[in-house]
Amino acid sequence: MAKGGGGSGRGGGGGGGPDMSPAAVASRLEALGGTRWTKGPEDRVYFDRDTIAKIGGMRVQRYRSGGISGATLRGSKIGNSAANDIIYAMPKTAYYDLVRGTLVAREGNLRGATSQAWQAAVAAAVARR
Repeated sequence: MAKGGGGSGRGGGGGGGPDMSPAAVASRLEALGGTRWTKGPEDRVYFDRDTIAKIGGMRVQRYRSGGISGATLRGSKIGNSAANDIIYAMPKTAYYDLVRGTLVAREGNLRGATSQAWQAAVAAAVARR
């Protein structure tokens, strides 16, 4: 499991400042398109590739089969194969750990511009008071 940037760097409390509860951080991340998951002491908000792409400024239209029929990145049209390459270079699954205040990515990287924009959006949501 590779850790990505964007977390608060503080353990416990969910980051975002001393007065922000994990529930408040989770609510903001869910508003970005994340899905909250809790089990025992674990408390996370998960993001899939399409959600990461959307938060990062990519808009994708798909055929019923799931293939990409059109895409834009920050308002500029891009080719379908370029959109597919960007999406599949991103983490398959990523989550914000509300207990540890860190962003974690699996099976992909967080270095592309779209992923960095997503990380910035998550960091901003966590930092808001």
